[in-house]
Amino acid sequence: MLTAERDVIVAERAALIAQRDALLISIEDDNSGVALVSPAELPEEPAGPSPALIATAIGVLGFALGLAIAYGRSLRQGKIHDRSEPAKFLSAPLIVDVPKVSRGDAAAQLPILVDPDARSVEGYRFVASAVSAQQKRVLSAGEQPARVIAVASANGSSRAALTANVAIAFAQEGHRVLAVDADFQDQELTSLLRPGESPESGIAAIADGGADVKKAVNKLSQVGDLELALPAGGDLHLLSRGAGSASAHYIFSQPSVAETLDRLGDEYDLVLIDSPPVNTVAYAEPVIELADGVLATTTEGEAVADVAELGDRLGSSPVPVVGYVYLR
Repeated sequence: MLTAERDVIVAERAALIAQRDALLISIEDDNSGVALVSPAELPEEPAGPSPALIATAIGVLGFALGLAIAYGRSLRQGKIHDRSEPAKFLSAPLIVDVPKVSRGDAAAQLPILVDPDARSVEGYRFVASAVSAQQKRVLSAGEQPARVIAVASANGSSRAALTANVAIAFAQEGHRVLAVDADFQDQELTSLLRPGESPESGIAAIADGGADVKKAVNKLSQVGDLELALPAGGDLHLLSRGAGSASAHYIFSQPSVAETLDRLGDEYDLVLIDSPPVNTVAYAEPVIELADGVLATTTEGEAVADVAELGDRLGSSPVPVVGYVYLR
């Protein structure tokens, strides 16, 4: 049926062309000055690339896109084995690398008190000196230095031990230091600095508005059986969770907690907050936003994907990352 219709159309087209030619001859014989223009014949098929060419182009583009996606994923696979690798994910400089301490008793995780002359301990002192130098540099420029610093990690990564050793190193320089245990799941910092104890008053009571901040903050003269032996002007205090049933997310979202930390930031030379794991704990974000700056920690052998996610999460926070410590 389609063939018959096509033959009819072709016949009609031929008849129209014959009529046009006869009319053209008639016009030319009359010398009327009227010209008949013959339009260009249209192609029987639309002009453009063939379906085969389009399919080839789509295949090439799809292959290139697949390669790009695979390459992007490959960058986030594997493990961290070089101390400079985290810089590209955290967009922050390496401050120092220090040995990772194994979890055990408090003494084993506090080499700055157990073996203060060890070379590895210099890493903690280097972090303290770097923070102190940054504060002096900012002050000399007439600006407000970062006094409240959150120590952040993707997962556990011996973050609490790092916080404790750096806090002690800073106090040993003759500064007033407050260590804040904001990891409510583990309270590992409290276990390190006050082993076997569980302070009744703390951040939870401050959030409820009924706590005396001076009672909530505990002054440390020793850690377990280890003496601190701080120089004149040096003090180390600890602020723990304390008793209370309110959720951590609620507590760190309360204006009273933010106001308290702002005030404590003026009273101490440094407030170090041991924040919960950024990649796995939802309330890590409001904890970090209480700080003026972030000190990130990464660990040798840590998954690249975890460090990349840490960088993404910290990058979306308004609080700047001042640098990172590499635990080897």
